Amino acid sequence: MAGLWSFDPKPRASQAHSSKRSQNILHIHKRNIDRLLKLPHSLSSSITFVKLSLPHVDNLPETAEATSDVPVEKVPHLKTAFDGLEQPLAQFLEASSPDWIIYDFAPLWLPPMAAKLGISQVFFMIFNSWTVCFLGKSSLALINGDDHRTKLEHFTVPPEWIPFPSKLAYRLHEAKLFLNVAQVNTSGLSDLCRTGWAMSGCDVFSTRSCFEIESDWIKLIGEIHQKPVVPIGLLPPSLQAINKADDSSSDNNIWVTISDWFGKQDKGSVVYVAFGSELSMSQEEITELALGLDLSGLPFFWVLRKSDDSCELPEGFEERIKGHGIVWTRWAPQLRILSHDSVGGFLIAIRACTCYVAISIGSRSEC
Repeated sequence: MAGLWSFDPKPRASQAHSSKRSQNILHIHKRNIDRLLKLPHSLSSSITFVKLSLPHVDNLPETAEATSDVPVEKVPHLKTAFDGLEQPLAQFLEASSPDWIIYDFAPLWLPPMAAKLGISQVFFMIFNSWTVCFLGKSSLALINGDDHRTKLEHFTVPPEWIPFPSKLAYRLHEAKLFLNVAQVNTSGLSDLCRTGWAMSGCDVFSTRSCFEIESDWIKLIGEIHQKPVVPIGLLPPSLQAINKADDSSSDNNIWVTISDWFGKQDKGSVVYVAFGSELSMSQEEITELALGLDLSGLPFFWVLRKSDDSCELPEGFEERIKGHGIVWTRWAPQLRILSHDSVGGFLIAIRACTCYVAISIGSRSEC
């Protein structure tokens, strides 16, 4: 994903009262553009979406253009296909001459390309600021694999380059995931190496965070990488906008059904469980989670979006939870659910954005 911002010497009349700049957002994959919500009228004249076709590679389905389209073991093939966009993107940049380009960790080849064309670059971090600090002591260290941490236990304590007291560290199962991204995958590189190259060429770091939450970590990113850091806030979705969109579609019927169940529960009593559509759970994980929810005796609402029918709930589970638990297998309006008074806590995957949403709506929920 990359975003372009170019100067428009002849602003449209509709823009003249607010800005002399037009924004061209390049969302790399065609299907990803189709998934986006329709732009509000106030922005539609300022933003243009440009579609680039993702090159086909072996072991990747024809329709796959995002990590949500493939199981986790095929994601490296997606990065291989993404690397095939280097030439088409270069041609686009030469023709469009933007002033700025915003990108994430995947296009390691983009910084030198943009620098050659005189385009300023913003590396947008999709992770928490503290996570970025944990990656490595410098961009060069990420590129060269210069990290003495080779065992799982090395990641259960803060890295030596963290200069202030902190209790943040990985648990063992989280450390295993980190070691995986340090390994060379079928794209020919490790994700850490990609990130290092992407970071090294940028002019500015941008992070979905704020000083109120991660002040020390945001400052440390700048010190580690010797570049300015611009926190852009938590970017929570607008509940008012979501409600308005839902009210004008069939999605509102779904919420009526869900809210009826939530309305019958005590205030702050429900556990909301949702791991998103990208996380593939094994049969063992589904079984353990189901049994745990059952044994808790607490009312719960579990959004279980299975990519296939290979995994099943434990025998008799759905019968036992009648009256106090719901397993919802369709799309669910998460923002509305989190804002409901009956929700007292939520169980999610490693998704800071869900925590940010809960903070933004003043939820009393605990993760």
